[in-house]
Amino acid sequence: LAGGSTTVNTPASSINSIIHALSAIASGTMYGHEPAPPLGVITAVAGAAILLTAPMALLVNLRYRAHDAARTAYLTFWAAADALVVVAFVVLGYGGPPLMGHYLVPCLFSAVATFPLLFTVRFRTAAGAIAAVAVLASAVGVLTVPAGIYGGADAQVTARILSVIRAQGLSRGYAGYWLSHPITWRSDETVHVYPVQQTRCDAGRICPYELASATWYQPVAGRTFLVVTPNDACVRIPPPSLGAPLRTIPVTGGATVLVFGHDIAADFGHERPSWDAPCP
Repeated sequence: LAGGSTTVNTPASSINSIIHALSAIASGTMYGHEPAPPLGVITAVAGAAILLTAPMALLVNLRYRAHDAARTAYLTFWAAADALVVVAFVVLGYGGPPLMGHYLVPCLFSAVATFPLLFTVRFRTAAGAIAAVAVLASAVGVLTVPAGIYGGADAQVTARILSVIRAQGLSRGYAGYWLSHPITWRSDETVHVYPVQQTRCDAGRICPYELASATWYQPVAGRTFLVVTPNDACVRIPPPSLGAPLRTIPVTGGATVLVFGHDIAADFGHERPSWDAPCP
């Protein structure tokens, strides 16, 4: 949960965010785009059920199969995970923007993992019917997501950046958090772009993103690149510590691709301990 909102939210606003985020997750849209009624009513109920599935399955198990220690431990794990996510979301103030709802996705995993154990044998038909309704609601929600979300201005800029990277024959580089993963996904993993930041880094340098694997930043032979954009919260300008790039290529939309003759990970700084929020 370390990559949460940069604003402080009250428990009430966080609880409100939980309700709407879970409704959106149940509809298959994930990031706060709740469907309109009457589908919205169904997904709101399903969203509430997401949080209740693991605890209720645990109670049912304790009532009818308390002797099954393995099942009890399994359900206790998922119920505790749900409680931890929700409490952290509320206490740490991760409400606010709908985007923060993606921190509640583990609750969906929990519901899927425990739903089959929520019902006794005599109610399996009802369980199947409920699951079918949930899947149908989610499918309809996905189909109603506006296509522009996946092909808007941000997606077009990402495509242009990838085109420049490929034209230079590059396959390894670095960018801010919100650019790195989309470029990698759009390339079908043929180009690997790793997230970096300046927010919590030594002055005048960039650092590995704090929630990423350290193995991503082990220098290798060959050219690399850095993508910067003026509105990126992670990396806005190229730090002088990287030295002069071989090429500086502007991309329509405000981004710039800087090509270096070596792996710039060797020049990265160290993360500076701070209570400041990370760049996302």
